[in-house]
Amino acid sequence: ERPRVQAAADAVAAWRELGDRTRLHEALLTLAYEWAVALRGTEADAALAEAMSLEDPSWGARRREMVANCASSLAHWRGDVHACLAHTRLALSLAQAGGDELGTLKHRLNLANVALLAGDAAESLAQGRAVVDDLERVEAPALLAMALGNLCAAQLRLGHTDAAHVS
Repeated sequence: ERPRVQAAADAVAAWRELGDRTRLHEALLTLAYEWAVALRGTEADAALAEAMSLEDPSWGARRREMVANCASSLAHWRGDVHACLAHTRLALSLAQAGGDELGTLKHRLNLANVALLAGDAAESLAQGRAVVDDLERVEAPALLAMALGNLCAAQLRLGHTDAAHVS
């Protein structure tokens, strides 16, 4: 297997052996993501399901956001736009509830990206412009770069080539 999958699996085994439920939960989410990147959806879904079975209702919004974000990523890798959208909306609401400004911006960017994947370039453009405006006010160059790329893609899909060059 890929080294990152093996490293994530080793972390799961270590936290399981130590009995640390919180760290095991995090490690399972990482493993789920790494399995998805390796195009092993069944294993990714199993790791996510196990992580979800460990959830504690007392955990705060930011920890629950991690699960929604992982589920969104897995849905994206599977090409399930509707599930990706639902999980991204949940992740956004949890980021907002947890006061995570950067997470909120990241999930708003993801919503613009999912709209583009769903074929709704106009919605992606509207959301993308708003996200770019907000990202220009914070120190998040990688997110801004992704947002600008997404914005250009939406503009190109709509035939706005001049605007795409300016972005």
